[in-house]
Amino acid sequence: MNQVLPCKEYTGCRNRGGYGVVRHGGRSHLAHRAAYCEFHGIPIERIKGLVIRHECDNRACVEPTHLRVGTQADNVKDMMDRGRSSPPPRFAGGSHAMAKLSYEDVKAIRLERSNGALNTDLAKKYGVTPTTIGLIVRHRTWNDPTCDINARIAPLGITADGLASLGFQPVGKEGAAKLYAEADFLRICHNLVELVRQAAVASAGRKAA
Repeated sequence: MNQVLPCKEYTGCRNRGGYGVVRHGGRSHLAHRAAYCEFHGIPIERIKGLVIRHECDNRACVEPTHLRVGTQADNVKDMMDRGRSSPPPRFAGGSHAMAKLSYEDVKAIRLERSNGALNTDLAKKYGVTPTTIGLIVRHRTWNDPTCDINARIAPLGITADGLASLGFQPVGKEGAAKLYAEADFLRICHNLVELVRQAAVASAGRKAA
């Protein structure tokens, strides 16, 4: 019987999504992708457009035997099958046993505050302190992990205007890439799949006519 090795967590710099980041070939890469390529003796360019999946569901893990290559569709299926579509505990304030707020509450608070609501009124409404409201509004807490959508769905791509038409707005930038809330990623994928399905149905209808 093969021995299952424990996770080997990357101890260096990590991005906001919880993945390790390394310099490889003069460029920044996710540590688990670099670890996979080093273990298999292949250049990192060979996995361009592919996803390196964690069988252990530990984003910081760089143990090569825990890593599997696949497509973004495989990665989404993994998330759905394993029930890990929500943000990781390291970032998710709502996963704490004492948390009073959900991510939907936090989004509503930020929206209401931007529309002129007072911290004291919001604190009463949501059962927290004005200080907590201030931290949320200034993004000092409850910061969703983020992701580069085009990097996730490569080799496909979508524009910021296209995502805006679906109701999704970027929450940050990393170089030229616009970043979106990790918590919205599955909904974005579902919407894109539905658009493709509708386009296929429409095309079939035109051919039939």
